[in-house]
Amino acid sequence: ALEEDNPDLVHIQHLMGLPVSLIDELARRNIPHLVTLHDFWWVCANAQLLTNYSQTVCNGPRAYWNCARCALERGGKPGLFPALPPLAGLLGWRNRLLRRALAGAAKIIAPTRFVADWYAQHGVSAEKMIVIPHGLPLPESFLAAGGRRPALNLPNGSAVRFVYIGGLSWQKGVHILIEAFNGLSGNAELWVAGDESAEPAYTARLKAQASDKVRFLGRLEREAVWKTLAQVDVLIAPSLWYETFSIIISEAFTMGVPVVASDIGALADRVQHNVDGLLTPPGDVGAMRQTLQRFLDEPDLLSKLQQGIQPVQSVEDHAVGIEGVYKSVLND
Repeated sequence: ALEEDNPDLVHIQHLMGLPVSLIDELARRNIPHLVTLHDFWWVCANAQLLTNYSQTVCNGPRAYWNCARCALERGGKPGLFPALPPLAGLLGWRNRLLRRALAGAAKIIAPTRFVADWYAQHGVSAEKMIVIPHGLPLPESFLAAGGRRPALNLPNGSAVRFVYIGGLSWQKGVHILIEAFNGLSGNAELWVAGDESAEPAYTARLKAQASDKVRFLGRLEREAVWKTLAQVDVLIAPSLWYETFSIIISEAFTMGVPVVASDIGALADRVQHNVDGLLTPPGDVGAMRQTLQRFLDEPDLLSKLQQGIQPVQSVEDHAVGIEGVYKSVLND
């Protein structure tokens, strides 16, 4: 590809499944490269900073012993302790190679300030880091309708509709949301959308846990996401791990839907507490319930938060930002 296209610059979206020697080849040809950080894979072999052995958020390698424990758990050999030292050494070697790849990048793009700061705290050059939020493609039907729906003014006595749209897995915290919702006082509904076949046991647990006011929608196609957001009042993002951006928050804001999110990672970057949504401690059922209850007890809260929502970045704006980085690299 390099021979045929002779690029002026290479933008690496990921190297998962590809050899790090590609970076050496770019250097040999004097072709500058930049990297977008879509997850934590450049430091965490799991990519998501969630341990396999305890299902807790990890802050990065600790002499790579914790990384080796993750590898053994993932391989189904959690008790194979003699393998820990060589695995720790192997994972340390992996990270040295990837750090070299990042060190050689002309610029490094992060989707949120949280991701940029996290990588900077783990040895990646802060001077090379640029924060450019992901852009959102808008459907033709939405554009034809002229943009956002009108302000949310719920008639007295109507149900407040909460919605979760995303993966149905433990780290997404949907079980926390359902338990919190079940204890609400007042007229409310909860819609849960996601692929129920991805983790059937977890989905079965959620359905067993849910009250009759919880409605499962299954997996939604793109157009159905927009239609669902047009019918609900509040989006919930109850993640227990570090998200790096969250496209569904951008989609909710585009539709004028406030967001309740866990106060963790990039979600705390995306949602301004008491401005365009509410933040709540991750994994805290009581705090989540109190936060959701506010929408039932404070009639003006929905419209207040909706007024605080700012336009999200479009795909076109994102492309302009990326093109600007390309030009700055080539002009250096």
